[in-house]
Amino acid sequence: MTRPREFYQGISIALLLAIFTVLLAVYAFRQLEISTLSRTDTQLVLRDANRLISSLKDAEIGQRSFLMTGDRAFLGPYNTAMVNIPIDLAKLARRRESTLTPASLDDLQTLVAAKILELTKIQALAQMGDTDDALAVLKAGTDLALMGTIRSRLNTFIDVQRARLDELDKKLKNYLERLFLFIIAAGTIWMLFLLGFIHLLHRRFEERVSFKVRSQLHLETLDLLNAQTESVVKLERANLALKDSNVLVETVLNSVADCVVRVRVTDGVIEYANLATEKLFGFVDRTLEGKPLTLILPNLKTDVYEFLRGENEVMGRCSDGKELILKMYSRPMKLSEIEYNICTLRDFTARKRIESLLRTTELNLHNGIAVAGLGLAVIDYVKNEVTLDEAAGVLFDLPHGTAISRNAVHGRFHPGDAAVILAHIDEALDPSGLGFMALEHRVVARDGTVRWLSARKQVLFASNAKGRNGPVSGALAVRDITSLKSTLLELSLAKEAAETANLAKSRFLSNMSHELRTPLNAILGFAQLMATGTPLPSPKQQKSIDQILQAGWYLLELINEVLDLALIESGKLTLSPTPTDLVSILSECQEMMEPLGKSRDVLLVFRIPETRYLLNADRTRLKQVLLNLLSNAIKYNRKGGTVLVSCATMNYDTLRISVADTGEGLAPENLEQLFQPFNRLGQESFSEEGTGIGLVLSKRLIELMGGAIGAESTVGVGSHFWIDVRLEMQTPLLLQDGAITSSPGSYEFTTSMKEAP
Repeated sequence: MTRPREFYQGISIALLLAIFTVLLAVYAFRQLEISTLSRTDTQLVLRDANRLISSLKDAEIGQRSFLMTGDRAFLGPYNTAMVNIPIDLAKLARRRESTLTPASLDDLQTLVAAKILELTKIQALAQMGDTDDALAVLKAGTDLALMGTIRSRLNTFIDVQRARLDELDKKLKNYLERLFLFIIAAGTIWMLFLLGFIHLLHRRFEERVSFKVRSQLHLETLDLLNAQTESVVKLERANLALKDSNVLVETVLNSVADCVVRVRVTDGVIEYANLATEKLFGFVDRTLEGKPLTLILPNLKTDVYEFLRGENEVMGRCSDGKELILKMYSRPMKLSEIEYNICTLRDFTARKRIESLLRTTELNLHNGIAVAGLGLAVIDYVKNEVTLDEAAGVLFDLPHGTAISRNAVHGRFHPGDAAVILAHIDEALDPSGLGFMALEHRVVARDGTVRWLSARKQVLFASNAKGRNGPVSGALAVRDITSLKSTLLELSLAKEAAETANLAKSRFLSNMSHELRTPLNAILGFAQLMATGTPLPSPKQQKSIDQILQAGWYLLELINEVLDLALIESGKLTLSPTPTDLVSILSECQEMMEPLGKSRDVLLVFRIPETRYLLNADRTRLKQVLLNLLSNAIKYNRKGGTVLVSCATMNYDTLRISVADTGEGLAPENLEQLFQPFNRLGQESFSEEGTGIGLVLSKRLIELMGGAIGAESTVGVGSHFWIDVRLEMQTPLLLQDGAITSSPGSYEFTTSMKEAP
């Protein structure tokens, strides 16, 4: 009984030992698998967290660049980041359900949601065209503080995850070591047990062991060896999974856009650099590994690697010598008892250039505002507060740089302007309007000084908590126009004084013209009597009488023109518009101008239209204007030249009469001075008589009759004067001869017309 019992006891112990060994192996492999999965999930959490903070930075940088420069190309990174941020948050939330993520993720989600809301609000302001308000929100610093809080929470979150990753690595290493020791110990125990059991069986049952028992023992030994082989295979699989994990980590590092470098703390040598680092600095095929960190960061000192922690701005140098501005994030790490620094580098060169450009632009903007003398104010209608800048504070005599009540600003309004200003403000605050106000008003300082201000206000509307659209903020620009108002007042007074003096001058000229014309008529009458008296004057006396008559008639013409001009300026000239036949008035002008044209060898050509036109004009004054234009065209024409008179309808109620000559023409600078009184355009030194009043008088007469006068001229070609006169009616005529022509040999008005049936 003793030997079989010992045999069965040995078998039971062997079975218990086998079961215990298998359970321990399963437990060990299960723990190894759990550690590997936890490590993988933690790495994914780290990747998602880094991607989230990168998306937030890209959104912020893109939006700032767009608002500062107005270039819509910067909205590309912003729009992409705004799409990726919710996706990254959702991924972190899913990781939280499958891993032991810290509870601070709830707070982080709240902060990110607030950041997205703020970015969306700023972008909405920019899309509504209120870039100044959007920039004001940015300059307020709220977004920077919120971004700093998010970055701090994410860094804390990442540090916790990295610490957890280190802890999982240590656990995985411990599990592998324990599994290895367990396999060795189990194998040793099994070998000792088998040896002892075999020795016992050999000693106790040697005589009774048959071939069958020995075969069975051999099979059990083979099973144990197979179990050991399976354990070794599982261990190799675990090692392979660890290698795959390392490959995955390296793949992730090579796929990120930031540069990642692992540096030994002791000597500053690079042991690992991802592909982004090699691409940024111009190295390939892992040529950076084994090189000192100063190769790409030349300004670093070797003895500061151990203390280089956190975020720093450093200068980088590429393989071609190009210098970069980098933002470096450094974290310590310990592997196999060796201390490392994990450095993340991001290229900030372009951003630094943009920031420099923005600072220059902002400085120019401030200088422009200062030069323009503008005062700016930001209005918060929700809090009923106003913040004035220094210039606006001086204009309103109120504190600047701090929020004050709107009523304090309203209290500075001049009592005489307050009602009008408040009415304009209420109109600007009406959501149904444009939200814009522009007016000039007075303000009263504390010492009683009164200033005139030019104010421009723009109001921004938004929906409140009740869903109603109302004013939320506004911008006010004011400028001191006190000196301008004083100048305008002085100009107004000066204009009134000038008009009074001009009226007095016109009255004086009118009175003097009447007084001068009476004795002048007597002189002309006595000269004519002397010329026709008995006996007739001698040739010498006749020559003197002719000079008296010529000077008298010229002086009388001058007095009449001055009198007409004075009457027009004093408003006393009376016109009598009547239906006037165009052909008859042109006929009279032609007959009167023929002698002057003949004496100067100038050909007169009158083109008569095929329609009978009745003009609504004062016949005498219209004839006076035409005679003045014809006289000038003949006097300032060249010898053998031509004067062409033509007519054309401009529209249904206006006729244009044109007088063109072939004289020397006028330069552009003289043409601009053509209708100035007493300005003969440099003809004073020539023999042609003139007063410089005729064209001015013609212009005033035509304008009083509701018409217009103008001129065109080309030097060396001639001049073209025209007058526009209103039509009374039109009656078709049949013309047998279509032109009125006079020449030095034949100055006759030759045309016959009859009315159409």
